Parts: sequence; structure tokens; C-alpha cells
Amino acid sequence: MRACYEHIRFLVAEANVANGDFAELGVWHGDTFVGLAQSPAASGRLVHAVDSFQGMTEPTQFDYGPDGKTQFPRGALSVGGSDAFRRRVASLANVRVHEGWVPEVLDKIELPDGLAFAHLDLDQYEPTLAALRWAWQRMNPGGILCCHDWFPGRNYLASGAVCTFAAENNLPLAGESPSRHIWWRKP
Repeated sequence: MRACYEHIRFLVAEANVANGDFAELGVWHGDTFVGLAQSPAASGRLVHAVDSFQGMTEPTQFDYGPDGKTQFPRGALSVGGSDAFRRRVASLANVRVHEGWVPEVLDKIELPDGLAFAHLDLDQYEPTLAALRWAWQRMNPGGILCCHDWFPGRNYLASGAVCTFAAENNLPLAGESPSRHIWWRKP
């Protein structure tokens, strides 16, 4: 199931109590991102879009299923560059686009006010784990960190990264949804 803004709308509204910016890491065409950036909760906040726009990086051992195959080989889900996305968000003054590979691009993002909400949709294990760690460290109290592509019992791709992250931080889930989202709220 592809993520869309309707899947996370209630989480964005709940995150409105926290201070800080909003972010989506893995914006692809921007279907979820545009709704996030235009949401009432985003009013007066910066909304960060993070993506390579070149598709997936080289898969690692954690991106292969039990059958030895990966859903996401290098370049999968490429949109051929950021031009179309940048045109799509050009009228939104609160948007900042950060083009590059996760985790390398994360060091270039300035968040002086921290994060109130982050939505991750990176599919592969290593980018997802790096983004989870990065966003959680910057999340303000009451903020929500949400990740798409959660499949309980799967220990590879994004689900494997979620399991690793939760174990590292001894974090109980705040919730999960039929849309394959999982989230935590920062105490």
C-alpha cells in the first residue's frame, strides 16, 4: 500500500501540540508531502522534504527477504530528478527541499527548533534506520515520529530497521495502523 496524507492526517493533528518543524524523508512524487505541507498544523512551520529523487541506493544484506530477493534494487522508484517535485511545491513558502541520499544529506539539514513531526517512507533498511535515529534525536516533547512500510514479524527492509531502532531505544509503540504505519511519541 502506498502512503498518502490521509493515512497520517490524524498524527499530524496530534503532533500540533509540539514545537518544531515537520519533515518527510522519502517524498517520492510528493503525494503525502503536499498534504503535510498544506495541513493546518503546518501553518507557520517549516516543512522539510528529503529525497535523493534517484530512487534506491545499493541494497544491503538487510534488504533481502528469506527468498534471497529484494523488492528495491538500486534505482528502484526513481523519479528522474527533483524538478517535477520542486515545481509541485514551488508555491508553498514553508517548504525546504533537501536533495541527497540518506544518511549523507541529514547532516546538511538545519533544525534550530527541532521536530514536531516526521514521516519516514524510505523502504530500505539502512536509510530507514539512519533516519529514525536522526529524527528521534531532534524530536521535541510531544512530537511524533512515524514510519511507513511496517510489516510485523519482518526483520528486513524498513520493518527490520524499525525493530532495530525500537530495541536500541527500548521504545514501546505509540500505535500502528492498517496503512502499514507505526509511530512513537516523544515523552
